[in-house]
Amino acid sequence: MIASICLVLVPVALASDPLEDDLRSYVLELADKTGVGMSLGFVDSTHDFGVAAGPRNPPPCFTHDAKAGNLTTNDTYNLGSATKTYSTISIMRLVEQGKISLTDKAHKYTDVVMKKMWNTTFEEVLGPMAANVTVHHLISMQSGLGDFNMPDYNTRVLTQETIHCPLEDLQYVANYTEPDMCKDGMCTWTCAPGTCTAYSNANFILVGLVLLAHAPAGKQTWQQFELTPFLGPDFAALEFHHTAFPTIGKLSTHGLTSAASRQGTEIFLQDASIMGFCLGFTNASPMDVARMYWNLLGAPRKFVSAASLATMMNFTHAENEGWEQFPLAYGAGLELQTVTVDKKPFPPPLSGPSAAATFLGHDGSTFGFLSNQGYFPALNASIVFMINQDQNDQGMLYSFGYSATCHIAELVAKHKGQKADLRCGTPGAPPAPPPPTAGSVTALI
Repeated sequence: MIASICLVLVPVALASDPLEDDLRSYVLELADKTGVGMSLGFVDSTHDFGVAAGPRNPPPCFTHDAKAGNLTTNDTYNLGSATKTYSTISIMRLVEQGKISLTDKAHKYTDVVMKKMWNTTFEEVLGPMAANVTVHHLISMQSGLGDFNMPDYNTRVLTQETIHCPLEDLQYVANYTEPDMCKDGMCTWTCAPGTCTAYSNANFILVGLVLLAHAPAGKQTWQQFELTPFLGPDFAALEFHHTAFPTIGKLSTHGLTSAASRQGTEIFLQDASIMGFCLGFTNASPMDVARMYWNLLGAPRKFVSAASLATMMNFTHAENEGWEQFPLAYGAGLELQTVTVDKKPFPPPLSGPSAAATFLGHDGSTFGFLSNQGYFPALNASIVFMINQDQNDQGMLYSFGYSATCHIAELVAKHKGQKADLRCGTPGAPPAPPPPTAGSVTALI
């Protein structure tokens, strides 16, 4: 007779991770305290996790199409200007393939598609100085072009609720006469190409046209454009399942799951074209973005060659050129930034007691969404913090995002045995959003 054997399975508690526990607690408590929807993506050599909390549809969102409930780590936000990193990676890959050179005049490529789509050219739209703009000028914010990121124009774009053609953006810059933004009588151009670093989204409209000139047959209009193939095999292999680059179509059906509003306009139901062609159209989860920056700038070092990465990290420091409210340290599709609320010192240090607040990446800000994302060298970690609310009755919520990300960096530094002397401030509960009114709208897309 064979004796029966009874196996008793005893549940074994998985060991908790102190760093993940602390970051999770901080995000959950901050969301509970403020009522803001937020999400964190974190990657380093031993961690890969996310935390999300707060409402997927913050007030005064009124859509019935968005999924109800609180945010999850798979929910996506609009990245705004963080798109510029992806677009620059795509340009550098064309350089590595020998299809373009950074010293090439940009009109060599932009005019091919501008003629085909709009029967015009770079120079015809923006004047004779366009002839001297190189591809490198565009990705490094050194073309000298002015920006279309102005309150009256953003209000018009936001309230169109229809497809927004990128040619309109360039035409606005061409006809711009706002005295506050003119330098030495120059309005369309802040400076001559290559003579200053001035942040302008117009550069990345043109970057998109350079890429479009190299798109395959059947994808050669901006509406048909697909960025993903330009990002290459490393991007494809890593399978960023919660990342999309829609150029047209309702955002609600093109990858956006976190809702937001601006001036009473529902962003979730807007056409993707309002977010900006190749300068602000990325919809992604914080986890996907954290993994992208980790692979670009951390230990894996994928997507582009060492030489291309060196170009992207060649930061030019400019003191308040253009509309930027803070001094600018721009490379190529990358910013050298700090999450300290006062944005000091400048340039941000890569060593010393405040280095934990310094990151290589790109702020993201557009209609309804704010984010800080990038690789923090002193922490050897990729940190992404996003919120689905961008303004209150006191203005934009920049300090909220900087402060929260700064505290996250402090916690990471503590767990890595570093002494961090950061000026983080306190992210308090934002006042209720303003009611729908006609007036100025600011978007840093």
